[in-house]
Amino acid sequence: MKKIFALFIAASLSLSVFHLPAYAAKDPAVHVAIDNEIVLFPDAQPLTDAGGNVLVPLFFIGQKLGASVEWNDTAGAVTVKHLSDVIIISLPSASVGNASVMLNNEIVPADVAPFIKSDRTYISLKLLSELMHCQTSWDNRTRTAFITSPKRRGPDAAPTVQAATSSEVLKIRSFDGCTLSGKLDFPTGASSVSTLVIFVPGTGPNTYDNHRLIGNQEFNYYDLFAQELGKRQIAFFRYNTRGVEAGDKPPMYNSVNMEEYKKYTPENQAKDIEVMVTELKKNEKLKNAKVVLLGWSEGTIIAPLVAERKIVDISSLMLAGYCNEKMQDIIEWQLSGASSMIFYCRYFDTDSDGTISKQEFCADPYGVAKEALGGVLFEQLDADGDGSLTDADFAIILAERKKQVMDAISKKDDEWIWNNYFQITSEWLAGHAQLEANRDMLLKLDIPVNIFHGVYDQNVPLQGVYDIYDSCRVNGKTNLKAFVFDQHDHDLNYILYPMKNVISDGLARIFDECEKVR
Repeated sequence: MKKIFALFIAASLSLSVFHLPAYAAKDPAVHVAIDNEIVLFPDAQPLTDAGGNVLVPLFFIGQKLGASVEWNDTAGAVTVKHLSDVIIISLPSASVGNASVMLNNEIVPADVAPFIKSDRTYISLKLLSELMHCQTSWDNRTRTAFITSPKRRGPDAAPTVQAATSSEVLKIRSFDGCTLSGKLDFPTGASSVSTLVIFVPGTGPNTYDNHRLIGNQEFNYYDLFAQELGKRQIAFFRYNTRGVEAGDKPPMYNSVNMEEYKKYTPENQAKDIEVMVTELKKNEKLKNAKVVLLGWSEGTIIAPLVAERKIVDISSLMLAGYCNEKMQDIIEWQLSGASSMIFYCRYFDTDSDGTISKQEFCADPYGVAKEALGGVLFEQLDADGDGSLTDADFAIILAERKKQVMDAISKKDDEWIWNNYFQITSEWLAGHAQLEANRDMLLKLDIPVNIFHGVYDQNVPLQGVYDIYDSCRVNGKTNLKAFVFDQHDHDLNYILYPMKNVISDGLARIFDECEKVR
């Protein structure tokens, strides 16, 4: 059992954030993302029929793809003008199968006849992709339809020529006398910038370089952000966690002063950021810059907290690996067993039904069972012996571990937590217990909020993204945009950069959205 648990940890390592698993979505709703951005449907929602076809309201999809969509009540027809094409969908009566579809005056056969429901014209996703020259894919586990428009940039973009930036290490005295160390990168030659991005990191001891060693590859995590933002004429700032300084021991290269690290709480993190913003804005080059907080994992809790406090002026939030619930809830979910299924489904669930048969596991199409998991047998993972791998199997395997962790947290056994679980303290846990969840906090904000999340995030539930998006729709909030990325993990496939010099689609979108803040 201990060996199998170790395999879970090895399989779920992330680079810069809370290194724990999460849970898979169970929402029966259908979600649609165009060029990775979740589509808002204010009334009629997408659905699936008995045959498994994905059916979507044409108007909202067409508009999002840049088409004009007009309904002619007299003719009982919808006209869609997209690029150089004209699509006419005739729905002369409510009779099923009585609709016709024409593309540039030629009849197009429909796999599912368009129909009207809730005063909206529905069309199959397959037919829509053909008519509008899009690529589509369907993730059955999260019930997400991905639509890629013809104009979308290709995934996994390679970096362009390296930008010239100047770096400066700053020492800032915080509200309680604690000295905070940070690094500011500024585009070389610029007399001022319109945007300053401050990275709010995930849980644990971080430094302003986050120097790392993975395998034989040694690198600074933040260099990519400084380089890509610098290309866009954006200043970038990151900082050490309280009580943490750079160290010389791999793989994390940090040293921790426990007395000061115990003051690393959510409230103090927010106050520290407020002090840092105030000091940075004294810089002549930054005094007119809009401040963007880029929060990752736990940082997606801290960044909204700073914005909600309104002590300093925050222009917008970029939240990656988004936490919608309270941290205590997330910890429980991370140990629930459903999280492990995200990893296993990614590499073994070839029929996308959300479970893994023995045949699928033994096929091992990516060599994961043999190489990454040390040859673990299907029977070792099928804890309930029902012949398939599900959330329940991993809940059984992790039950003992979950009890140990929860007992240590309830007893405030910091030594056990630090040595056997994660580098957090009772003060940190107590601070998070006092916060309201992001599902409530974000509804109070009126500034632009952008969320970025991987479908295969093992650390924080993707379902939280869909939940907050739906809450904003119900409450009439229009300041939220959310992006989901298929085949991306919690770090949005950051590891591709140091290993292969490739920037993932998820990271590229973050940089592009930061550039839009002017």
